[in-house]
Amino acid sequence: NVLTMALVASVDLQNADGCVITVTGLVGAVAGSNVTLTVEKDGVEVVLFCGDPNIDSINTGVWDPDGTLTLPLCNTLDASAEYTVQMAITNPDVAQDSPAVSIAASGTAAFTATPVTKTGAVLLGVPAGADPLLVTVPGFQ
Repeated sequence: NVLTMALVASVDLQNADGCVITVTGLVGAVAGSNVTLTVEKDGVEVVLFCGDPNIDSINTGVWDPDGTLTLPLCNTLDASAEYTVQMAITNPDVAQDSPAVSIAASGTAAFTATPVTKTGAVLLGVPAGADPLLVTVPGFQ
């Protein structure tokens, strides 16, 4: 699956201030320790995150199996600009409701954990199927 997030901050987040964005609650998802991201601003691919500072990594995030994605900035995230961030994950093998996902940031400004807005949109005939990590095991009734 591809997980897509839209990020819009109310103030610039400066990479020089050691800014880190943290997404929590991605419970059940499976990913490698360094997750490759696709990041776009105004439809153009950009480099925004640096991932693990111990390796040469651009547009990567650091994944923790508890469902936490840590995104260290290596460029400034401009206020009011919309960034689209995508990452490939593997869903769990069992059905689950969409978990409570939150996003926070530290560095230039402290952003307290804010719940991620879910669309509740139907996907492939599944009510709220577009919500993050909602897993329905396919079958016949």
